[in-house]
Amino acid sequence: MQGFIYSQLRGTPLEFLHDKPGCKFFCFSNIFRPNREKKQRPFPQVIRSGDGLCWLISSPNERLIQCIFEKALVFKKENAPINMGEARFNLESAKTLQPKLRVPCRLVTATPIVMRIPQYAFANYGISSSLPWLYWRPDIDFNAFIKQLEENAFKKFNEYNNTDIKCFPLFEQFEFKKATTTQIVEEGKNIPLHGSIWEFRFSCLSPKQQKVLQFAADSGLGEKNTLGNGFVNVVN
Repeated sequence: MQGFIYSQLRGTPLEFLHDKPGCKFFCFSNIFRPNREKKQRPFPQVIRSGDGLCWLISSPNERLIQCIFEKALVFKKENAPINMGEARFNLESAKTLQPKLRVPCRLVTATPIVMRIPQYAFANYGISSSLPWLYWRPDIDFNAFIKQLEENAFKKFNEYNNTDIKCFPLFEQFEFKKATTTQIVEEGKNIPLHGSIWEFRFSCLSPKQQKVLQFAADSGLGEKNTLGNGFVNVVN
């Protein structure tokens, strides 16, 4: 899925994102079967010909979204298949969305949030380890997760907008749902990736909070966003 996005940027002014170090400022959902309540269901275990499935891509970069949208229209016009790994899809339709945060609202994670705790912060949270960093898991201080999540959001916001806004509290109410572990392949090795599922609720937001949170929702929360981690749905 990540490879498909990069392939659509090939030959465009955004082709450089593939080799750009650090954040690429896009994220994507799982492929899901929608229902009448418009909730995202996980990718079906059995895919049958004719199944209607959906996929969402998000980014604060409007050029990136427009580029992928225009390429999608070519697939539709030419009735060309979309290949992702061993799966092949036919595109029925594509459209752009602009989900805006309005209070009260919720941010509901559709894919796990991955967040690392750096070694320099271990002492703050009673962590004893010689590793350079650890993925946050429920057995680590909850405050470590929120602190790193907020710092990550501001770091990405400042890099993208070339600003220097100091970190301030973003999250008001939050509910931990569950921990997750998936596998990614790096240099031919399977590496465990620890994440977590959350729901964040907001009854009021200052203009500054709303601006940073909107960016965070578009770019993905936490780390490994270009692998589809940290995709959130805005529920107003």
